[in-house]
Amino acid sequence: MNATDSFTAYAGDDDTLIGVIAAVRAPSRLSHPARVDLLLAQGLDALLEELFGNTLIHPERDAALADAAQDLQAWRGQGYQVTSILDPTYPHHLRGVHEAPALLFSVGQLHPDDNGVSVVGSRDASPGQLQAARDIATALVRRGLTVVSGLASGIDTAAHSAALAAGGRTVAVMGTGLNHTYPAANRALRQRIEETGLVVSQFLPEQTGSRASFPMRNAVMSGYGRATIVVGASEKSGTRHQAKAAVGHSRGLILTPQVATQTSWGRDYVDSGLAEVARGPEDAVDLVSKIIDTADAGARLFA
Repeated sequence: MNATDSFTAYAGDDDTLIGVIAAVRAPSRLSHPARVDLLLAQGLDALLEELFGNTLIHPERDAALADAAQDLQAWRGQGYQVTSILDPTYPHHLRGVHEAPALLFSVGQLHPDDNGVSVVGSRDASPGQLQAARDIATALVRRGLTVVSGLASGIDTAAHSAALAAGGRTVAVMGTGLNHTYPAANRALRQRIEETGLVVSQFLPEQTGSRASFPMRNAVMSGYGRATIVVGASEKSGTRHQAKAAVGHSRGLILTPQVATQTSWGRDYVDSGLAEVARGPEDAVDLVSKIIDTADAGARLFA
């Protein structure tokens, strides 16, 4: 069975989902990306054999599957949707990047063909930068695009809030498991997003945030979307991780003039032709439209 066939064959199969959960959590030197690569290339059975061995009697594998089944039932009882990368409802754009997680935990409406654009930036943004984020998010909604951000304070909060105010769809990609909301002050905002959009995490629900989890979240946010717009960032801003991911994913990277001129990494991306500079909200959305049209034309050419 090849990877394409597996998406159809495993659709709605809880046994397969339970197997993927067990495989993700199994102790092994095999990295998560390597597990996903093996899963997509050779299927779940091959991955489980690699992790647990291929003996007929294997108590460790059986115990892992039993624990996974129990946890899946508990997560669903909390209102969480659990989706594996083998499921056809898994976001299609995200599936194609190296950092694609084997599992997604979500609340809200999961759209596999979502046309999302990340709007990200500093937690300590200036009033002008916050307004720019709101204006860009509103312009994206008016073009029928989904606003993607990270539910953090500052630019993320401004982008999510403006998308909701404009009656649009917004997706929050969290750096913690769904049992937590960071910052806690955004619990009400998170609930509003869940009601009309999507809150999603690659992390097990009980996992708290860490120094590593937020850059990992940025990579998934980049992969989910079609482009990244960086609004307001400092030299050492964590947002630079998402800019790097967007370039690595061959996604469009768009910077505001402040980021393009006042950070060394912003200047480097612009000088090397890897990023565009947006002079205003409509300019940013025009650049996004060109990026999406070019990517879609290339996909059709090689289909």
